Amino acid sequence: MEKTVPQEKKKKSDKWFWIILAVVITGLICLRVFVLDWIWISGESMLPTLTDGELVLAEKVSKNTGGLSRGDLVIVIYPDGMQCVKRMIGMEGDTISIQDNMVIVNGDVIEEPYLNENSFPDMQTVVVPENSIFVMGDNRNHSSDSREPMIGPIPDDNIVGQAISVIYPFDRIRGVK
Repeated sequence: MEKTVPQEKKKKSDKWFWIILAVVITGLICLRVFVLDWIWISGESMLPTLTDGELVLAEKVSKNTGGLSRGDLVIVIYPDGMQCVKRMIGMEGDTISIQDNMVIVNGDVIEEPYLNENSFPDMQTVVVPENSIFVMGDNRNHSSDSREPMIGPIPDDNIVGQAISVIYPFDRIRGVK
Protein backbone atom coordinates (compact mmCIF):
# COMPACT_ATOMS: atom_id res chain seq x y z
CA MET A 1 0.00 0.00 0.00
CA GLU A 2 1.40 3.38 -1.03
CA LYS A 3 1.71 6.10 1.58
CA THR A 4 0.46 9.54 0.66
CA VAL A 5 1.15 12.82 2.35
CA PRO A 6 -2.03 14.21 3.77
CA GLN A 7 -3.30 17.14 1.74
CA GLU A 8 -3.14 19.45 4.77
CA LYS A 9 0.60 18.77 5.34
CA LYS A 10 1.35 19.37 1.66
CA LYS A 11 -0.47 22.72 1.75
CA LYS A 12 1.52 23.73 4.85
CA SER A 13 4.86 22.87 3.23
CA ASP A 14 3.87 24.74 0.04
CA LYS A 15 2.94 27.76 2.14
CA TRP A 16 6.32 27.71 3.93
CA PHE A 17 8.15 27.37 0.62
CA TRP A 18 6.52 30.55 -0.70
CA ILE A 19 7.13 32.45 2.54
CA ILE A 20 10.83 31.50 2.55
CA LEU A 21 11.14 32.36 -1.14
CA ALA A 22 9.55 35.78 -0.55
CA VAL A 23 11.90 36.48 2.38
CA VAL A 24 14.97 35.49 0.32
CA ILE A 25 13.92 37.63 -2.65
CA THR A 26 13.16 40.60 -0.37
CA GLY A 27 16.55 40.17 1.30
CA LEU A 28 18.35 40.10 -2.05
CA ILE A 29 16.52 43.22 -3.23
CA CYS A 30 17.41 45.06 0.00
CA LEU A 31 21.04 43.94 -0.35
CA ARG A 32 21.16 45.30 -3.91
CA VAL A 33 19.40 48.58 -3.08
CA PHE A 34 21.15 49.44 0.20
CA VAL A 35 24.42 47.52 0.45
CA LEU A 36 25.93 46.30 -2.84
CA ASP A 37 26.14 47.32 -6.49
CA TRP A 38 28.21 46.28 -9.46
CA ILE A 39 29.42 47.70 -12.74
CA TRP A 40 30.94 46.27 -15.91
CA ILE A 41 34.18 47.97 -16.90
CA SER A 42 34.05 49.26 -20.45
CA GLY A 43 37.12 50.89 -21.94
CA GLU A 44 40.64 51.62 -20.80
CA SER A 45 40.25 54.66 -18.53
CA MET A 46 41.19 52.70 -15.39
CA LEU A 47 44.14 50.71 -16.76
CA PRO A 48 46.17 49.11 -15.27
CA THR A 49 43.96 48.82 -12.17
CA LEU A 50 40.81 47.64 -14.00
CA THR A 51 40.52 46.23 -17.51
CA ASP A 52 37.79 46.12 -20.12
CA GLY A 53 35.21 43.38 -19.48
CA GLU A 54 35.74 43.02 -15.73
CA LEU A 55 32.76 43.05 -13.36
CA VAL A 56 33.43 45.16 -10.26
CA LEU A 57 31.56 44.84 -6.97
CA ALA A 58 30.96 47.95 -4.87
CA GLU A 59 29.66 48.48 -1.36
CA LYS A 60 27.32 51.40 -0.71
CA VAL A 61 27.71 51.77 3.06
CA SER A 62 30.97 53.81 3.11
CA LYS A 63 29.49 56.67 1.12
CA ASN A 64 26.82 57.17 3.79
CA THR A 65 29.10 56.82 6.80
CA GLY A 66 31.96 59.10 5.76
CA GLY A 67 34.17 56.10 5.09
CA LEU A 68 35.51 57.22 1.70
CA SER A 69 39.08 58.51 1.44
CA ARG A 70 41.31 60.03 -1.21
CA GLY A 71 42.64 57.26 -3.42
CA ASP A 72 39.55 55.04 -3.13
CA LEU A 73 37.94 53.66 -6.27
CA VAL A 74 34.35 54.83 -6.49
CA ILE A 75 31.43 54.24 -8.81
CA VAL A 76 29.98 57.61 -9.78
CA ILE A 77 27.19 58.87 -12.00
CA TYR A 78 28.23 61.52 -14.53
CA PRO A 79 25.93 64.43 -15.50
CA ASP A 80 24.84 62.49 -18.62
CA GLY A 81 23.68 59.58 -16.42
CA MET A 82 26.57 57.25 -17.27
CA GLN A 83 28.01 55.22 -14.38
CA CYS A 84 31.75 54.64 -14.23
CA VAL A 85 34.57 53.73 -11.87
CA LYS A 86 37.16 56.41 -11.10
CA ARG A 87 39.71 57.15 -8.40
CA MET A 88 38.74 59.75 -5.81
CA ILE A 89 41.49 62.37 -5.84
CA GLY A 90 39.91 65.15 -3.79
CA MET A 91 37.10 65.90 -1.36
CA GLU A 92 35.13 69.05 -0.60
CA GLY A 93 37.35 72.04 0.08
CA ASP A 94 40.50 70.46 -1.42
CA THR A 95 42.57 72.46 -3.90
CA ILE A 96 43.76 70.31 -6.79
CA SER A 97 46.15 71.11 -9.61
CA ILE A 98 48.35 69.22 -12.04
CA GLN A 99 51.85 70.48 -12.80
CA ASP A 100 54.69 68.66 -14.56
CA ASN A 101 52.82 65.32 -14.48
CA MET A 102 52.21 65.53 -10.74
CA VAL A 103 48.83 65.79 -9.04
CA ILE A 104 48.95 68.29 -6.19
CA VAL A 105 46.27 68.19 -3.48
CA ASN A 106 46.29 70.96 -0.87
CA GLY A 107 49.88 71.81 -1.78
CA ASP A 108 51.20 68.24 -1.49
CA VAL A 109 52.19 66.02 -4.42
CA ILE A 110 50.28 62.75 -4.08
CA GLU A 111 51.96 59.40 -4.60
CA GLU A 112 50.28 57.43 -7.37
CA PRO A 113 51.90 53.98 -7.63
CA TYR A 114 48.89 52.70 -9.61
CA LEU A 115 49.79 54.78 -12.69
CA ASN A 116 51.61 53.15 -15.62
CA GLU A 117 52.25 56.42 -17.38
CA ASN A 118 53.04 59.73 -15.73
CA SER A 119 52.51 61.95 -18.74
CA PHE A 120 49.34 64.02 -18.72
CA PRO A 121 48.48 67.68 -19.27
CA ASP A 122 48.74 70.36 -16.61
CA MET A 123 45.54 71.63 -15.00
CA GLN A 124 44.80 74.93 -13.32
CA THR A 125 43.94 74.88 -9.63
CA VAL A 126 40.41 73.73 -8.84
CA VAL A 127 38.71 73.98 -5.45
CA VAL A 128 36.36 71.04 -4.90
CA PRO A 129 32.90 72.44 -4.03
CA GLU A 130 30.98 71.55 -0.89
CA ASN A 131 29.35 68.09 -0.95
CA SER A 132 31.42 67.00 -3.97
CA ILE A 133 34.44 64.91 -4.89
CA PHE A 134 37.05 65.18 -7.66
CA VAL A 135 37.73 61.97 -9.61
CA MET A 136 40.25 60.89 -12.23
CA GLY A 137 40.89 57.71 -14.18
CA ASP A 138 44.16 55.85 -13.64
CA ASN A 139 44.88 55.93 -17.38
CA ARG A 140 44.96 59.73 -17.37
CA ASN A 141 45.42 60.25 -21.12
CA HIS A 142 42.39 58.07 -21.90
CA SER A 143 39.95 59.11 -19.19
CA SER A 144 36.99 61.47 -19.15
CA ASP A 145 36.81 62.68 -15.57
CA SER A 146 36.54 65.71 -13.27
CA ARG A 147 39.25 67.53 -15.23
CA GLU A 148 36.73 68.09 -18.02
CA PRO A 149 34.35 71.07 -17.66
CA MET A 150 31.36 68.99 -18.88
CA ILE A 151 31.91 66.58 -15.97
CA GLY A 152 33.66 68.56 -13.23
CA PRO A 153 33.49 67.64 -9.55
CA ILE A 154 30.93 64.93 -8.75
CA PRO A 155 28.15 65.75 -6.24
CA ASP A 156 28.05 63.39 -3.25
CA ASP A 157 24.54 62.32 -4.31
CA ASN A 158 26.09 60.89 -7.50
CA ILE A 159 28.42 58.54 -5.64
CA VAL A 160 27.05 55.00 -5.95
CA GLY A 161 29.61 53.28 -3.77
CA GLN A 162 33.20 52.19 -3.23
CA ALA A 163 34.63 49.56 -5.58
CA ILE A 164 35.96 46.68 -3.49
CA SER A 165 36.69 43.76 -5.80
CA VAL A 166 36.68 42.32 -9.28
CA ILE A 167 34.26 39.38 -9.31
CA TYR A 168 34.43 38.39 -13.00
CA PRO A 169 36.12 36.91 -15.00
CA PHE A 170 36.69 34.25 -12.39
CA ASP A 171 40.40 33.90 -13.16
CA ARG A 172 40.90 37.60 -12.26
CA ILE A 173 38.95 37.76 -8.97
CA ARG A 174 40.76 40.13 -6.62
CA GLY A 175 40.33 43.05 -4.26
CA VAL A 176 40.93 46.50 -5.73
CA LYS A 177 42.62 49.57 -4.26
